[in-house]
Amino acid sequence: MSRRMKKIPIKEVQTASPSQIEKYNDKISSLDSLSTQQHKMESNNQATIPITKIVIAIVAIGIVSLGILSLGSSPFTPAGLVGKTIDSESVDFSFQLLDGSEANLSDYKGQPLFLDLFAINCPPCKDQIKEFKSLIATYPYVQILSITVDYSDTIANLEDFGSETGITWIIGRDNTYKGTENFKVNNIPTIVFFNSNGVLKKIEIGLHYYDTLASWVVEN
Repeated sequence: MSRRMKKIPIKEVQTASPSQIEKYNDKISSLDSLSTQQHKMESNNQATIPITKIVIAIVAIGIVSLGILSLGSSPFTPAGLVGKTIDSESVDFSFQLLDGSEANLSDYKGQPLFLDLFAINCPPCKDQIKEFKSLIATYPYVQILSITVDYSDTIANLEDFGSETGITWIIGRDNTYKGTENFKVNNIPTIVFFNSNGVLKKIEIGLHYYDTLASWVVEN
């Protein structure tokens, strides 16, 4: 899975400061300069480590530290979905449950709902689950749907993952990629919040902590 850094609006992520982000940018700029020097040395036929690989490694570390795993190069946009209802054609989608049956997002209208778009092989996503567990301990009426956007996550894998992490809410697969398309998912976790009337209030990326999630519920 690709882990490429890009400029992302991160208002809610609480795991990195602007100075840390600047530090990664400075490192990348420095390595770009080294890359130019490397090309001049290649005529000597000496074995070298491609600078681009080092850049990718540093960028991957930076992204994970920000609580985000990047899936692509397109910028994250809410696509004008905030304010639409859960049963709108541009919002609603079907997904596969662990028993093999299918459900629709709109089936869960009626209570505050968090749509957690994640993948098993995503460290920030695992941390997000811990925050959701704290949330429903305080607000048991809140609904959570954890839907993987990684097609390689099989039903068996999801069952094991749910058991290992202690998930008590619904887990599923975006087997048609409609949810991924609707919410322009390029970074995970992507969290979508609907209020009890089924109105989409938030589309956010990155790891979000209990206090932030609870504030959305209270504002509901």
